[in-house]
Order: sequence, then C-alpha cells, then structure tokens
Amino acid sequence: MNGSKILSARLREYLVLGLVMIAPLAVTFWVLATVVLALDELIYRLIPVLRGVPDSIGFGLPGIGMLATFVALLGFGALAKTFAGRMFSSFIDALLSHVPVIRGFYGATKQISAVFFSQSPTSAFKKVVYVPFPGPGSKALAFVSSSIDEDNVFVFVPTAPNPTSGYVLRYHRSQLEDTTLTIDAALQLVISCGAVNPGKAYDSGKV
Repeated sequence: MNGSKILSARLREYLVLGLVMIAPLAVTFWVLATVVLALDELIYRLIPVLRGVPDSIGFGLPGIGMLATFVALLGFGALAKTFAGRMFSSFIDALLSHVPVIRGFYGATKQISAVFFSQSPTSAFKKVVYVPFPGPGSKALAFVSSSIDEDNVFVFVPTAPNPTSGYVLRYHRSQLEDTTLTIDAALQLVISCGAVNPGKAYDSGKV
C-alpha cells in the first residue's frame, strides 16, 4: 500500500513538474505562431503574388510576414534618419494634427511611443514613487511625469503587465512616498507583474 502511495505521489510530482516546464514553452510558441501566421496572412493580402512562391519552390515559407515586417521597420528607421524621412514625418504630423478625433489618438500614440520606445525613457519620467492608489491603505508604483506647481505633480500609474496603459493622476507632493527603484527596474517590475525584482536601486531623494 505504501509503495502505491509513493508511486502515486511521484507520478503527481512528475506531472506537475512537466506542466511547469512545458506550459511556458507551449504558451510562448503558441503566441509566436499566432503572430507569425497573422503577419503572414497580412503580407499575402498586401502582396498576393507571394502566395504562389511556396508552390513554385516546393515548400512553405512560414514567417515571411514577420521577416517582411522586420525589414519594413528597418527601412522606416533608416528613412527616418534622412532629410526626406524627416520631411515626410513632419508632413504626416501636420496633416493628422488637423483631423478631428484622429489627431488626439495619433498625438497620444506618438507621445507614448517616444516615452517607451526611446533609448532613454528616463528623460520622460522624473523618478519612481509610491502613491495612495486605488484607495486608502493601498500603495501603487508610479512615475512622476511633470510638475504642476510647487505643491502638485502629475504621476503615471502603469498597469501590469502592459506599462503603456495606466492612469494619469494629480497628487500633492506630500502624498508621494520615495522609493529606491530606478525607472528601468520599476518597468521590469511592472512587466513581470511583480515576479521579477531587479534589485538594482538608488536613493531617489526627495521629489
């Protein structure tokens, strides 16, 4: 009887360990496969002639959409460094800034991109603090965005695991609690839902 219980316990342990090992891999591959297939279908719709390529060479080309997206991003990045690219970007900015509704969405998206995809996100956020949110007794991680006046500031409270969405709140400086987290460390903490604490800190001082 004891032998069967030990065997049953071992089997459960192995099953759980197998799930723990395989589940992250399965989810990751599923997400990647979904993204690849979606990009492939998008590219095939934009360039229908590519649908005949797999038949002509005798095998499929999975990932052609992702490759095309990667190449396109590199192309736009290179174009943005040129005078023509800057002129085109200025033209698009001027055009969309006069279109109702779209100008608000485009402007907000551009600002968010500048904050989170720039090489120096620290230039957008001043420091990391804790604020009383969403209610009394709770503390949320927040980034000080800008000063309103001598006594009040705007802070950005990100949502996990997507730090590009969140809340812009106004707080009195006395309500802010200093942390020793760097901005990069705080972003990692948010993206990992609190599971990964980089542990690299600095004394942020007073707001």
